[in-house]
Amino acid sequence: TPPGESNTAFAVGTVTFCAKLSPSFATFTVQRPIGGPLDVIVARKRADARHAAHLAAIIDEVERCRISVIPVVVHCYMPFERCSCQDGCKHLIMHCWNVNDLPISEPEPLLCRVVSNAAPPPPPVSAGENNTEYDAHTGPKKRKRIDVKNRGRAARFVELLIDVIGPDALKSSSVGVLDVAGGAGGVTFELSLRRGMPCTVIDPRPVKLNRTQRNTLKFRKDNREILKGGLEVSHCANVLYKRFRDWKPTQMQTLFDEDFASSEEGNRMLRECKCCCWHAPG
Repeated sequence: TPPGESNTAFAVGTVTFCAKLSPSFATFTVQRPIGGPLDVIVARKRADARHAAHLAAIIDEVERCRISVIPVVVHCYMPFERCSCQDGCKHLIMHCWNVNDLPISEPEPLLCRVVSNAAPPPPPVSAGENNTEYDAHTGPKKRKRIDVKNRGRAARFVELLIDVIGPDALKSSSVGVLDVAGGAGGVTFELSLRRGMPCTVIDPRPVKLNRTQRNTLKFRKDNREILKGGLEVSHCANVLYKRFRDWKPTQMQTLFDEDFASSEEGNRMLRECKCCCWHAPG
């Protein structure tokens, strides 16, 4: 909704903490003369160049006011949002769209291309049979296999698992889910890190995370270091610091066989777990 007189308000105070966590999200805390501290969130749903530049301009202005110890005027949407970190939390969070009346650039018009009414040219047909590549000296070449990257398959599998078993049932056990042969770490990453549900990997190989998962852990670690400076003055910084907690996969490096089931620890885990799953790649 665009800002207007009916859905906006403003607050004035000095900036005590400021942190830019990504090109589309930042937070800062304003100490008001009356009413105490107020946490402010600057978020953009789209991380395109125009929105990223606007967010960067807001954070630069806020940082300038913090260093110079001068008041800042924060324009925000109404109503204020209550923090959802726990039941009964009365802390208010403000969603900012501008500070100190910074100029906001108008959205640029969409670039259009001229569309011709002529029929498109037919696709090229190779000389070999079944549209395979053809070489003049050796004849038809073997078609290369298309490698489809199903990067979201672990997340979809976890969503199905939660729908079938239920989130409350998965959280009620300290063992949760036994991820058999989960050395790739996809299921435990989605369950344990992203959704906060217990999961244990049963695999003799150590868990090997992919590049995307490693980048996510690095992003969380870097943001924890940024948020440390506001733990004493910002409620929002405390909430985000706990959300970006340090994480390591829980694993038992053993085979899922009769020896595991007959052992004391394996027997306990099989009795207390909610389900055993095996997620095959592909």
